[in-house]
Amino acid sequence: MAVRTEKSGAVWTIVHDRPEARNAMDPQSAEALTAAFLEFDADKNASVAVFYGAGGALRRLGSQIRQHSQF
Repeated sequence: MAVRTEKSGAVWTIVHDRPEARNAMDPQSAEALTAAFLEFDADKNASVAVFYGAGGALRRLGSQIRQHSQF
């Protein structure tokens, strides 16, 4: 799965992890991120969500241009 969540008390960590595409966003990732944030929003014990793209300095969170027609 390109999106994973971790919960520690009131803190959620939501990670976009598509190393094969350097974390570029595609329609499936967008759907998974939406679902993760909706789940966070529904959690009455959650206070903060930390969101990042996995992989260190060479990774980024962006959009795959060839996928734009599918958004």
